Amino acid sequence: MEYQAKANFRLLGKELGKDMKAAAARIEAFSQSEIQGLLEGAVLSIEAAGRSVDITAAKLDIRRIEKAKLRVLNEGTLTVGLDTEVTEELSREGDVRDLVRGVQNLRKETGLEVTDRITLRLFGSDRLREAWEVFADYVAAETLATSMEWGSADGQTPIDTGEEQWLVSLSKV
Repeated sequence: MEYQAKANFRLLGKELGKDMKAAAARIEAFSQSEIQGLLEGAVLSIEAAGRSVDITAAKLDIRRIEKAKLRVLNEGTLTVGLDTEVTEELSREGDVRDLVRGVQNLRKETGLEVTDRITLRLFGSDRLREAWEVFADYVAAETLATSMEWGSADGQTPIDTGEEQWLVSLSKV
Protein backbone atom coordinates (compact mmCIF):
# COMPACT_ATOMS: atom_id res chain seq x y z
CA MET A 1 0.00 0.00 0.00
CA GLU A 2 1.23 3.47 -0.80
CA TYR A 3 0.19 6.94 0.23
CA GLN A 4 -0.16 10.17 -1.69
CA ALA A 5 -0.06 13.55 0.03
CA LYS A 6 -1.59 16.78 -1.22
CA ALA A 7 -1.74 20.12 0.50
CA ASN A 8 -4.98 21.08 2.22
CA PHE A 9 -5.36 24.42 0.44
CA ARG A 10 -8.04 25.66 2.82
CA LEU A 11 -5.74 25.34 5.85
CA LEU A 12 -2.32 26.02 4.33
CA GLY A 13 -3.57 28.77 2.01
CA LYS A 14 -4.34 30.99 5.01
CA GLU A 15 -0.84 30.40 6.38
CA LEU A 16 1.15 30.65 3.15
CA GLY A 17 -0.81 32.94 0.86
CA LYS A 18 1.10 33.48 -2.41
CA ASP A 19 3.73 30.88 -1.42
CA MET A 20 1.12 28.12 -1.41
CA LYS A 21 2.01 26.85 -4.89
CA ALA A 22 5.67 26.20 -3.93
CA ALA A 23 4.63 24.39 -0.73
CA ALA A 24 2.07 22.27 -2.58
CA ALA A 25 4.74 21.12 -5.05
CA ARG A 26 7.09 20.13 -2.20
CA ILE A 27 4.27 18.29 -0.37
CA GLU A 28 3.33 16.28 -3.46
CA ALA A 29 6.98 15.12 -3.63
CA PHE A 30 6.94 13.66 -0.09
CA SER A 31 8.40 10.17 0.13
CA GLN A 32 6.44 7.23 1.53
CA SER A 33 8.50 7.35 4.73
CA GLU A 34 7.82 11.07 5.19
CA ILE A 35 4.08 10.52 4.75
CA GLN A 36 4.15 7.52 7.11
CA GLY A 37 5.95 9.66 9.70
CA LEU A 38 3.28 12.35 9.41
CA LEU A 39 0.54 9.75 9.87
CA GLU A 40 2.31 8.63 13.05
CA GLY A 41 2.30 12.19 14.42
CA ALA A 42 5.61 13.63 13.18
CA VAL A 43 6.01 17.25 12.11
CA LEU A 44 8.00 18.02 8.96
CA SER A 45 9.56 21.40 8.34
CA ILE A 46 9.70 22.35 4.65
CA GLU A 47 11.05 25.33 2.73
CA ALA A 48 8.53 27.15 0.55
CA ALA A 49 9.62 30.28 -1.33
CA GLY A 50 12.38 30.96 1.17
CA ARG A 51 10.36 30.44 4.35
CA SER A 52 10.10 27.50 6.70
CA VAL A 53 6.69 25.91 7.29
CA ASP A 54 5.81 23.13 9.75
CA ILE A 55 3.65 20.46 8.14
CA THR A 56 1.45 18.02 10.07
CA ALA A 57 -0.97 15.39 8.83
CA ALA A 58 -3.84 17.77 9.66
CA LYS A 59 -2.56 20.22 7.04
CA LEU A 60 -2.64 17.58 4.32
CA ASP A 61 -5.04 15.47 2.36
CA ILE A 62 -3.43 12.00 2.58
CA ARG A 63 -4.87 9.32 0.35
CA ARG A 64 -4.19 5.62 0.48
CA ILE A 65 -3.45 4.02 -2.90
CA GLU A 66 -4.24 0.33 -2.88
CA LYS A 67 -2.38 -1.95 -5.20
CA ALA A 68 -4.29 -4.24 -7.54
CA LYS A 69 -5.65 -7.38 -5.85
CA LEU A 70 -4.81 -6.04 -2.39
CA ARG A 71 -7.58 -5.28 0.06
CA VAL A 72 -6.70 -3.04 2.99
CA LEU A 73 -8.55 -2.27 6.20
CA ASN A 74 -7.62 0.46 8.69
CA GLU A 75 -8.66 0.84 12.28
CA GLY A 76 -6.84 3.58 14.14
CA THR A 77 -3.14 3.09 13.56
CA LEU A 78 -3.54 -0.59 12.62
CA THR A 79 -3.53 -1.38 8.91
CA VAL A 80 -4.02 -4.88 7.53
CA GLY A 81 -3.53 -5.80 3.87
CA LEU A 82 -4.81 -8.99 2.28
CA ASP A 83 -3.51 -10.21 -1.07
CA THR A 84 -6.60 -11.48 -2.91
CA GLU A 85 -4.79 -12.89 -5.92
CA VAL A 86 -5.70 -16.53 -6.45
CA THR A 87 -2.60 -18.29 -7.72
CA GLU A 88 -2.70 -21.58 -9.62
CA GLU A 89 -1.50 -23.38 -6.48
CA LEU A 90 -4.29 -21.86 -4.36
CA SER A 91 -6.83 -22.71 -7.05
CA ARG A 92 -5.69 -26.34 -7.09
CA GLU A 93 -5.86 -26.52 -3.32
CA GLY A 94 -9.40 -25.11 -3.42
CA ASP A 95 -10.41 -27.72 -6.00
CA VAL A 96 -9.05 -30.49 -3.79
CA ARG A 97 -10.79 -29.12 -0.71
CA ASP A 98 -14.06 -29.17 -2.69
CA LEU A 99 -13.29 -32.79 -3.57
CA VAL A 100 -12.71 -33.74 0.07
CA ARG A 101 -15.92 -31.97 1.14
CA GLY A 102 -17.85 -33.77 -1.59
CA VAL A 103 -16.38 -37.18 -0.70
CA GLN A 104 -17.25 -36.65 2.97
CA ASN A 105 -20.84 -35.79 2.01
CA LEU A 106 -20.97 -38.84 -0.26
CA ARG A 107 -19.74 -41.04 2.62
CA LYS A 108 -22.62 -39.76 4.76
CA GLU A 109 -25.18 -40.22 1.99
CA THR A 110 -24.11 -43.84 1.46
CA GLY A 111 -24.33 -44.64 5.17
CA LEU A 112 -20.65 -45.14 5.87
CA GLU A 113 -19.29 -44.70 9.38
CA VAL A 114 -16.82 -41.91 10.11
CA THR A 115 -14.05 -44.46 10.65
CA ASP A 116 -14.74 -46.64 7.58
CA ARG A 117 -11.84 -47.00 5.16
CA ILE A 118 -12.68 -46.50 1.49
CA THR A 119 -11.34 -46.84 -2.03
CA LEU A 120 -11.80 -43.88 -4.36
CA ARG A 121 -12.10 -43.71 -8.13
CA LEU A 122 -11.73 -40.16 -9.44
CA PHE A 123 -12.03 -38.53 -12.81
CA GLY A 124 -12.09 -35.00 -14.22
CA SER A 125 -10.27 -32.54 -16.42
CA ASP A 126 -6.49 -32.48 -16.87
CA ARG A 127 -6.39 -29.52 -14.49
CA LEU A 128 -8.22 -31.50 -11.80
CA ARG A 129 -5.94 -34.47 -12.36
CA GLU A 130 -2.91 -32.23 -11.77
CA ALA A 131 -4.50 -30.97 -8.54
CA TRP A 132 -5.22 -34.51 -7.40
CA GLU A 133 -1.65 -35.63 -8.17
CA VAL A 134 -0.21 -32.78 -6.10
CA PHE A 135 -2.58 -33.31 -3.16
CA ALA A 136 -3.19 -37.09 -3.34
CA ASP A 137 -1.75 -37.73 0.14
CA TYR A 138 -3.98 -35.02 1.61
CA VAL A 139 -7.08 -36.45 -0.12
CA ALA A 140 -6.27 -39.98 1.13
CA ALA A 141 -5.67 -38.81 4.70
CA GLU A 142 -8.80 -36.65 4.90
CA THR A 143 -11.14 -39.21 3.34
CA LEU A 144 -9.56 -42.36 4.88
CA ALA A 145 -8.94 -43.73 1.38
CA THR A 146 -6.65 -46.74 1.40
CA SER A 147 -6.39 -46.65 -2.39
CA MET A 148 -7.20 -44.12 -5.08
CA GLU A 149 -7.41 -44.60 -8.80
CA TRP A 150 -7.82 -42.14 -11.66
CA GLY A 151 -10.35 -43.11 -14.29
CA SER A 152 -13.91 -42.89 -15.51
CA ALA A 153 -16.55 -45.39 -14.38
CA ASP A 154 -20.31 -45.79 -14.63
CA GLY A 155 -22.29 -44.29 -11.78
CA GLN A 156 -19.72 -41.76 -10.64
CA THR A 157 -21.14 -38.86 -8.62
CA PRO A 158 -20.32 -35.31 -9.78
CA ILE A 159 -18.76 -32.94 -7.22
CA ASP A 160 -18.69 -29.29 -8.23
CA THR A 161 -15.56 -27.19 -7.92
CA GLY A 162 -15.85 -23.77 -9.47
CA GLU A 163 -16.64 -24.24 -13.15
CA GLU A 164 -15.51 -27.88 -13.24
CA GLN A 165 -16.65 -31.18 -11.77
CA TRP A 166 -14.92 -34.12 -10.18
CA LEU A 167 -16.50 -37.49 -10.91
CA VAL A 168 -16.21 -39.75 -7.87
CA SER A 169 -17.15 -43.25 -6.85
CA LEU A 170 -16.26 -44.81 -3.53
CA SER A 171 -16.64 -48.13 -1.83
CA LYS A 172 -16.02 -49.44 1.65
CA VAL A 173 -12.88 -51.54 2.09
